[in-house]
Amino acid sequence: MIDEKNECVVAIWPQSGVTFPDPEPRGPKAPSKMSLSIVSYPPTIAMVEDVYRNQESVGLLARRRADVPVQGPQDLFSIGTIAGIENFTRMDDGKAAVIMRGQARFRLLEVVQVRPYPKAQVELLEGRYPADEARLEVLTASIS
Repeated sequence: MIDEKNECVVAIWPQSGVTFPDPEPRGPKAPSKMSLSIVSYPPTIAMVEDVYRNQESVGLLARRRADVPVQGPQDLFSIGTIAGIENFTRMDDGKAAVIMRGQARFRLLEVVQVRPYPKAQVELLEGRYPADEARLEVLTASIS
């Protein structure tokens, strides 16, 4: 889920270029919840693809104010969701379909890296939750 230093890649989610065709909107806010997101912003696609390829997890954090650009951690909520990327599919139009599953809640402690992707030290607040395999199959089938 996170590495031995309690660090993970972090992303502001949702962000520009992310849409939610799933009737349950806005990403995996709760542990064990799964969601389908369509990503169109190339740097975000690259980050998600790298995380998926390396079988890592990503920490999802929301902005405090949607109308204010993020300048630093003070512009984000400090509690987020660690999510695993269950499926990543590049589409013909250049976008990517991403299925994520919430794994645990976390608290942002310190940003330790900015490039090529933000990485932070985090504190886990909850453990892992059982998988929802039926929902994964349905979401995967919908983008195949």
